[in-house]
Amino acid sequence: MSPRFTPAALLLSFIVVLFPLQLFAALEPFAMPWNDASAGPTNLSSWQAPIPVTAARLTIDSSAHYRLNDQRVRLLGVNIGADAAFPSHVAADAHAARLARFGFNAVRFHHLEAPWAPNSVLLDYSSGNSRTLSADRLDKLHYFVARLADQGVFSNINLLVSREFKAADGLGSEITQLGWKDQHILGFFYPAALALHKEHAAKLLGASNPHRSGKSLAQDPAVAVVEIMNENGLLQKWYEGVLDAMPSTYDRSLRDKWNLWLQAKYSATPAMLQAWGAIDAPLGSEKLNNPGFASALTGWTLEQHQGAAATVSSTSDFNGQSSARILVSTPASLGWHLQFNQAAVSLVAGQVYTLTFWARSSVADSALSAGFSRAHTDYASLSPSLSLSLGTSWKHYTLSFQSGATEANARLSFSTFGASLSTLWLAEVSLKPGGTLGALPQGVSLEASNVPNTLRKPAGNAASLGQQRDWIDFCLGLERAYWDTMYSHIKYTLRFQGIVWGSIISNSPPNTQAGLDAMDSHAYWQHPQFDVGYDWDPVRWKLENISMVNSPASNTLTGIALQRVKGYPHNVTEYQHPSPNSYSAEGPLLSAAIGALQDWDSLWMFDYGTGNAEFVTGFFDQSGHPGKMVNNLVAAALFRRGDLVSSRREYVFAQSPSLETQSA
Repeated sequence: MSPRFTPAALLLSFIVVLFPLQLFAALEPFAMPWNDASAGPTNLSSWQAPIPVTAARLTIDSSAHYRLNDQRVRLLGVNIGADAAFPSHVAADAHAARLARFGFNAVRFHHLEAPWAPNSVLLDYSSGNSRTLSADRLDKLHYFVARLADQGVFSNINLLVSREFKAADGLGSEITQLGWKDQHILGFFYPAALALHKEHAAKLLGASNPHRSGKSLAQDPAVAVVEIMNENGLLQKWYEGVLDAMPSTYDRSLRDKWNLWLQAKYSATPAMLQAWGAIDAPLGSEKLNNPGFASALTGWTLEQHQGAAATVSSTSDFNGQSSARILVSTPASLGWHLQFNQAAVSLVAGQVYTLTFWARSSVADSALSAGFSRAHTDYASLSPSLSLSLGTSWKHYTLSFQSGATEANARLSFSTFGASLSTLWLAEVSLKPGGTLGALPQGVSLEASNVPNTLRKPAGNAASLGQQRDWIDFCLGLERAYWDTMYSHIKYTLRFQGIVWGSIISNSPPNTQAGLDAMDSHAYWQHPQFDVGYDWDPVRWKLENISMVNSPASNTLTGIALQRVKGYPHNVTEYQHPSPNSYSAEGPLLSAAIGALQDWDSLWMFDYGTGNAEFVTGFFDQSGHPGKMVNNLVAAALFRRGDLVSSRREYVFAQSPSLETQSA
């Protein structure tokens, strides 16, 4: 159908084209002063009283809610991180008053050790290690905590977020081979790392604050919360393949603990292998349709998403035999945006299968992943992922695995090959029942204490389901021991009388953190996505311009609701609708409304800058976004004052440790 234009529409078009300045001349910037704490009906600072050093502590009542002086309290806060956590005294005065004016009663101090701002954060990296606190920045943090307390604003101190350990810290030179986020998991199993975590907690929480009558952060009732480690877990890093590539020093320490754990559970190697369900079965009949591409591309599909583009053709490039050639013309920004797959594959739970194929790339060290998942509903994984680095010559690859479920419509998918302009070749792709799984290499036994760590991204044979369950139990046990140890250190050695939790439960599951005081979740609506290899690049990113109002069935807030743990205060310490989404100002309103309905105990927007900018300065900027700041007044009424009544109906299901292991 041809487009139709009315005379009025044409006239409007001419006005826009010919007179753009006149049309937009009436628009004015809506800038909010960075230091505005003026009095008036929209100043909510009277909702809270100053917190003297002799004040009562925020506690948890029998209904698992926060209470102060026998009154229910919800925390509505912001994250202040990196160099923003150490403002000048003048700026600290102004921002403390401004936060109270807009209805905030909590600040989460985050990224205090940010390595990307080495001269502006709590750790004095110029000392050559990560163990020295900057006296100047510690004083600025202490002053800010004091001024926030004067405004009735509680503080949340994060102990381990982005610390970058150095070779001089005593963990060996190998520590520099790990990214700072991966370094943090050493505390779960490496004694020297755990000692450093404890040392830092003691230095930060134990230092006297001259701006609070000498009270340390541990002693100060204005410090309501201490968080142990941000967004991390040992099992999570196993799933990511980080444990597979750890330096040998740390791998050996983890292996020693693994063998001690196995020896405590099993009497001998045969008993262990029997429990693991070790299998050595002959290969059966082919399960794939057109596995060798003899019928061209019949049965195979090339998926292209989010602007990524490629073409696939049938060739005879495999030494004169049939193969599939995939030419990437527009690289993928995420690994799944280009996939080559076959669906309608039938798998049976517990059955061992062996996948084999030949592959090569036009580019050396090119990534390729292969694995099985459901071809419908949640697309859940049914096998480990075989993660490869291809060369330019043909090479044969094998993956033996045990299916985690019975599925009539499984999908074999090749992905992560589209990060750059390149060509991928595949040949003789085969899937057959049978294979070897769970067996130990020659010379390896429980008695010799040399059973290797279980790999998540194997180069060949994956672990049996029994072995994987043991490994998951082992990892979760180490997590539980770490949280309990740090909790005891903070509560009893350092005598912090406030509220302590570990990490968000999507990184470390609830049963591992059951000995802590509360649970935590994070979520972002339409988080920016970055091109492969360009994380946090200021140019190579994209963000979907979608309103959550138009996505009632699937959104981040309903996802958070499913993470609430009965019997514990529920916290959401990071939430945001990032800019430049045109609808991002809805973030405070919707999160406060759902938080009130679900009866959360705290909600913290990420993040708030302490500069003097009066415009949006980044994806997550809260302080410079006028729509978000104005809407926080309404959010405070909904969430803190209770203008929206919480739901009276709840649905509870059990998540025992054994069920947690099975679902991990």
